[in-house]
Amino acid sequence: MDKASLLSELLSQVWFRFALVALFGFLTGLEFREYILLRSKERPEIPVI
Repeated sequence: MDKASLLSELLSQVWFRFALVALFGFLTGLEFREYILLRSKERPEIPVI
């Protein structure tokens, strides 16, 4: 395996991991915002971020 293909494979793995982490963070962020919104409806004194 030459350096170019090794580098491209490494880059694709990094991008794949980055995409997974970004997607996971986005989904959990949405759930977290929904949770905060629900809590703020129950008790209005909690500030909504």
